[in-house]
Amino acid sequence: MTDFKQEIKTYSPIDLDRLLKTNIDMPDNLKNSVLLYNKALDNIRIKSEDIAIIELKKAISLNPDFCEAINLLGLLYTTINENNLARNCFEKVLSIDPQDRKASEYLRLLDNDYKRPGNNIKVKHKEKSENKKSNVKNVKNKKKDNKKDSIFTELSYSISNILKMNAAKYLIGFLAGLLVFFAISTIAGSKESAKDVSNVIDNRRKNQSSIDYEEKYNQLAEENNALQKQLEDLQNQLEDLQNQLEGLQKTAQNYTNLSQLLLIEKKVSGGDYVGAADMLVAFNAEGLNETEKEKYESLRKQAMEKAAQQMYNEGRDLYKKKQYGEALEKFNKVVAYVDEWKNSSATIYYIGVCHQELKDKDKALEAFNKVIERYPSSSFAKYAKSRVDSINSGT
Repeated sequence: MTDFKQEIKTYSPIDLDRLLKTNIDMPDNLKNSVLLYNKALDNIRIKSEDIAIIELKKAISLNPDFCEAINLLGLLYTTINENNLARNCFEKVLSIDPQDRKASEYLRLLDNDYKRPGNNIKVKHKEKSENKKSNVKNVKNKKKDNKKDSIFTELSYSISNILKMNAAKYLIGFLAGLLVFFAISTIAGSKESAKDVSNVIDNRRKNQSSIDYEEKYNQLAEENNALQKQLEDLQNQLEDLQNQLEGLQKTAQNYTNLSQLLLIEKKVSGGDYVGAADMLVAFNAEGLNETEKEKYESLRKQAMEKAAQQMYNEGRDLYKKKQYGEALEKFNKVVAYVDEWKNSSATIYYIGVCHQELKDKDKALEAFNKVIERYPSSSFAKYAKSRVDSINSGT
């Protein structure tokens, strides 16, 4: 194995239907990560490696232990000469699964002198001592310079423990469901018992004429009252359980939202505006509390326009090279990121030209007319009118 591009071709889609047959309760995040992985392979086959990289990043964010996706992402990085990013991917796989043969082999191909940590056992005592001193010094400096990173890491770790594999939510739902079922069953039994007591009272009224009839009647009436009280208590318990369940579900959703927002914030801090924008587009902002809404809007302001500018520049470069299909994908992402910005008229115009060059006249006309209607005084509106006239005249 000497060619990373050739190695990429050995990766094949995962049969999700087959997995679901043996894993009926597979969480949605794992299903979605597999779907994104398969879509990435489809985009690789049509030479859309940049889109494949985005999809693999999403898959890994949903399932951080997805070694196959991490290895494939590393291989894609090597094809665009991002060997440091590729090395990080392969080392991450080995941190998850030290026995992963592919990751070890890829690292050796990147660096012939690469040795896995822990292989060189015979280290001199003096070297160990010096390394320990150096490490202690580095740790102290790192703690001093990175307090914010420490806070972020601790918060992310706490949230990931709470939400890991969604186990907390499933356990909460399961236990609450059992409690609700028990309460409903008891209430139903209590109603039947109360009904039986009433029937007994009626029968004894008719059939008994002795002096102790009234005493028995009173005794049964007291039992009936006790059962009615028990019924009311169980109904109150059921209501409390339902309120607790709703509260737990809301808390779990809040943790999920916060976890996603922290991941997006980390991408923004690292300058990965396109990755952050993709996550923001897919993020469901309904039901956010005020704090989460402020964080969400702040991240959009920081990431969306910068990501749009990056996609616009890449689209223009591809457009100039007459790679209209790839350019169209970039311009469409710009529209998904921002509704209005400084290059909106140009973006929509280029979308129309790409459709025209790809022989899709209807979509081309739709884009050109949109430029004319929304930006009538822009220079691109004039260009769009000329294109419309040319299409309509058949020239």
